[in-house]
Order: sequence, then C-alpha cells, then structure tokens
Amino acid sequence: MTAGKKSFVQSKEQQKQVRSLQRKITQIEEQLSSTEEKISQIENEMTASENLDDPIKLNELDQNLQSTKQQQDDLTEEWENLSIQLEELESQN
Repeated sequence: MTAGKKSFVQSKEQQKQVRSLQRKITQIEEQLSSTEEKISQIENEMTASENLDDPIKLNELDQNLQSTKQQQDDLTEEWENLSIQLEELESQN
C-alpha cells in the first residue's frame, strides 16, 4: 500500500470516528435535555400545594429528583469525555 493510499484510508477511518462521536454527542445532548425537563417537572411537583403536606410523596419525589440529577451528572461527564475525544480527533486533521 502506498503512503498516499494509507493516508487516505486513515483519513476515511478518522472521518468515520468523528461522525460516530458526533452522533453519540447528539444523543447525549438529547438525553440531557430530557433529563433537565424531568428535573424541572419533579421540582414543580415538589412545590405543588397538594404535595406539600404529604411527606411520603415528598420523599418519593426527592428520591426521584436525586436519581435524575445523578443521571444528569453521569450524562454530562460522558458528554465532556466524548467532546474531548472529538476535539482531539478533529485537531489531527
């Protein structure tokens, strides 16, 4: 294989990796958006007058909120890692 052909194959493989990372990042961004909406919804439920006097319901909502915030943190960390990988790949061009 000539050097030019090898470089072309590497470039195509790199482009494939970039597209894959971009897709994953987009999916995570969509999940983050959904998670943010869920957090807002839970917070609104927690302040709803019908739930303020129900400690069992408030506890359930709080647990759900904490779980959703943890999911958001995990997604954010994954998004950051993938973004760094994408940046590194794109800088190699």
